Amino acid sequence: IVRTARILRILRIVSFFRSLRLLLLSVLNTLRSLFWTVLLLMMILYIFAVMFTQAALQELVDDSTAEERSVEMLEKYYGSVQRSVYTLFMCITGGVSWEDVSEPLADTHFFWLVLFIVYIAFTHFAVLNV
Repeated sequence: IVRTARILRILRIVSFFRSLRLLLLSVLNTLRSLFWTVLLLMMILYIFAVMFTQAALQELVDDSTAEERSVEMLEKYYGSVQRSVYTLFMCITGGVSWEDVSEPLADTHFFWLVLFIVYIAFTHFAVLNV
């Protein structure tokens, strides 16, 4: 009860500051749009992660003559869907260099490199508006 009273007291103080109240209402109104943007981004991450994981695992199964470094990188970045989602998220947020991540895909087939570039361009320009 005491905590609720404190929260209500803070809300009453905020009501005296019109500018702050307007700013808080604006932030609260944008949360719905933010939710849908994050949901769209998660769907895009998941779809591309499934494709890249499938390509990496297919390469690991089919090509026994692949270089050891390439195999390590494929397993490190695209060994599972969770790893692929994490890798793709790091790519669009600046956590890892695109060159390091795209190199093992380019070693599998040129198509996967082009698809990776499409992913980066689409998420940066269309979804994140960077």
